[in-house]
Formats: sequence, C-alpha cells, structure tokens
Amino acid sequence: MDNYAKTKDDFIKFFLDELYSKTHFEYEHDPEVMGFFEPDDPYTDHIMAAQDHVKEFMKDSISKIPGISADEITKQYEKMQKEVFSILLPEIEKYVEEKITVNVKWPDSLRLIDDGNGDFRYFRPGEDDPALLGNRDNVADNGHKDEENYK
Repeated sequence: MDNYAKTKDDFIKFFLDELYSKTHFEYEHDPEVMGFFEPDDPYTDHIMAAQDHVKEFMKDSISKIPGISADEITKQYEKMQKEVFSILLPEIEKYVEEKITVNVKWPDSLRLIDDGNGDFRYFRPGEDDPALLGNRDNVADNGHKDEENYK
C-alpha cells in the first residue's frame, strides 16, 4: 500500500521550512562544561528537532490512512522515512555549509589582554579590571589559533 495521506514532497517541504526557519545561532562558550568549542554545537539541536518533527508528521500522516493496520503503518513509515531522508541528508549538509552563521561569545577568561609589557595574557575575572577588556590592544581568543604567539 503506497496511498499516503501526504506525499514525499510534502514531508520534504515541511522539514526544509522548519530547518531554514533558523539560520543564525548565538552561542556562549563555556569551557567548564564543554571544553573547546565545537562549531556544530549551536545548531545540532535545531537540526535534530527538525528531523524529529518531520518523523512525527510522517507517522501521523500515515496513521490517518483509512483501514491501515499497525504493522502496515510501521512498514510504510520506515519506507517513507528512508525515501525522505535519502533526499534530506544532502540538504542538511547544504544548509550547514551555506546558510548557518554562528556568533560565539567567549567568556572573559578566554580573552587575551595586553599585560602592559608588550606581551599578552589571559584576562582573570575577579582579579583584573574589567576596563582592560575594552582596550583596543586586547584581542579575543577566537579558536585559540594564535595562542602560541602570545605566551
């Protein structure tokens, strides 16, 4: 039985609409909880939620087909899920590569500041004056790329 209440295109459109509803993510880095920043962390939950919602939509739609048995619902759901996700996986990759922007807010303790002697060191919250963070000579340590240059 392939008489779905909704079509494969309906499920794909539903998922893509939900996925693309959010393309900008704010993220506050917390080294105590996470260690180093993983660039996919802020949007992974959004992608997973969109996948869960389309799966629920599929199962609900298939369940509404008149006279369908529980076994047939499971079979049709698994078939439709496989068909839909074979199309959606490349779309998810495209979304991640082309549409997402992430604004990372680094805690003050990960900011490098001028130590006044021409060297840089990490800002120490509670010990250093917060005004040091506003100094144009101080830089944010975005990704620790230049860390070896500031020891």
